[in-house]
Amino acid sequence: MSERYCILCVDDDVSCLEARAALLEEEGYSVTAVCCPLRALEFDVTKFHLAVLDFAMPALNGFQLLLRLRAAHASFPILLLSGMSRDVPGSRSYRRFRSESALFRSGGRQID
Repeated sequence: MSERYCILCVDDDVSCLEARAALLEEEGYSVTAVCCPLRALEFDVTKFHLAVLDFAMPALNGFQLLLRLRAAHASFPILLLSGMSRDVPGSRSYRRFRSESALFRSGGRQID
């Protein structure tokens, strides 16, 4: 039997988190759903294959969480989601991840 892909989902909006987790589980993925970004840092990052993070969250935003996951040696792809394009600034710190990531606005347009 092949290994199930494990996905870390983090979103402070519980209804969005539950819907996202249910959809991914229906597709056969193992999902760890967490509504607190600080709690997400308590998990063993070696067990995940992908993370899906909301951008706008209290305590840590999605990009700050991404940085902390990388500092904990998370090597899996990390997807940042935002319902508001104004949440994703074009600052230099965001651009430094261009080699491994791309940021997109809703509608699929890539952020330069």
